[in-house]
Amino acid sequence: MYDSNKCCVKINNQRTSYFKQAKGVRQGCSLSPLLFNLYINDLTVNLENSKFPGLTVERREIKCLLFADDLLLLSPTEEGLQESLSILENYSKNWNLNINAEKTKLMIFQKKQRSARNKYMFSLCGERLCQVTKYNYLGLTISSSGNFDLAIKDLAEKARKAYYAIRRTLHQFNPPVRLWLKIFDSTIKPILLYGSEIWGTKYKNNYDSWDKSPTEIFHLEFCKNILGVHRHASNLACRAELGRFPLLMDIDKRASKFYHHLKSEQDTCHYNALLEMVKYPERDPFTYLKTKYDLNEMDMTQAKAKLIEKETKEEYYHYWLDKIEHSNKLNCFQKIKNNYELATYLTEIKEFKQRKCVTSYRIIDHSLAIETGRHRQTWLPKEERLCEQCNEGAVEDELHFLTVCSKYSSIRKHYFEKFRKVLPQFYLLENEEKLPYLLGECRDCITIAAQYVSDCHKMRK
Repeated sequence: MYDSNKCCVKINNQRTSYFKQAKGVRQGCSLSPLLFNLYINDLTVNLENSKFPGLTVERREIKCLLFADDLLLLSPTEEGLQESLSILENYSKNWNLNINAEKTKLMIFQKKQRSARNKYMFSLCGERLCQVTKYNYLGLTISSSGNFDLAIKDLAEKARKAYYAIRRTLHQFNPPVRLWLKIFDSTIKPILLYGSEIWGTKYKNNYDSWDKSPTEIFHLEFCKNILGVHRHASNLACRAELGRFPLLMDIDKRASKFYHHLKSEQDTCHYNALLEMVKYPERDPFTYLKTKYDLNEMDMTQAKAKLIEKETKEEYYHYWLDKIEHSNKLNCFQKIKNNYELATYLTEIKEFKQRKCVTSYRIIDHSLAIETGRHRQTWLPKEERLCEQCNEGAVEDELHFLTVCSKYSSIRKHYFEKFRKVLPQFYLLENEEKLPYLLGECRDCITIAAQYVSDCHKMRK
């Protein structure tokens, strides 16, 4: 295919020697977009010179948008759009260009959809164009209503498919937790947050509503998946175990950088769109960020980006502390989790089932009576959620299970002696003070703790 073709370059009526070149240019050649831009340039000139109006953004008229071989025709009127389609049709005939009718769609942006009988009629090359209410443009699903709900949902589904495809391949090798986190951040997160500079700003750091977004729902699904816990396990606890912050923080950082990128290129339609939004602060997606991070006063340096990241993490950390402090379910978790970092036991315990067992008792994703008594079908007042494994008439919570219940006394005696060898003062501690050691908070005792919790769990089952 590349054997017989020869080319030369002509400059000022002089040309170079001929050289071999196949039909077209090689895939990925940097010359390709330049040649295409030269070839298609007359089309944009013809569109811009037409008498029908385009969209006006801050006194700048835009009739078309081109990215590679993707073309958008824009018009506020029915006549204007049909005229642009006619110009495109004539140009394609004159220059022997083929238009992909399958991919050519019509979308009318409007809050309420018209009935089918009132649909607009547009044609191209003798064929009526199909009117749609959504369209995937440059990887983002655009909705005719103007919101990004469909785009967010589609991106989450793409990320989910990518993650489970990777998981099917790697699961048999039992990758360490740190590797899973790197895979997510380097491969899955870019899919999940594609275009989030635009659509993510609507959440305005409302963590409660953000947890219900398709984006964070999948992020939490990933966290619970690698921890091996139930999907109803506490969101607050699962993220904290992995040292993961809500992805809304990544979005804030990306959106802030994007805002300064738009401001820095003042001779573009993007900058005009930015000026247009300033007129309507209630609809401006950047209003919240500009106020919170003082974006109008400072350039987006690397230091500023890190400052935004630091501020958002501190803000969420205080939110998290307040939430778990007032959570009846996370009483045990409050007593053992003293930082917001990847829990050490997750990297020290290599065997997945053993690690999963420790996690389930740390974040209260177990079948002790204190937890099953919360369920709607088996609800009981807290004081009536008694241990059925012994006759002591005590509430079966994590403290009772690991330090008191007589059913596990032989196991406890065996492992507590091991704890004492590592921590000579272990027997002097109150039962509540022993909990962090029993649930893997002390690096020197993690292996013993994992074996102890697993053996007690097996006996209870």
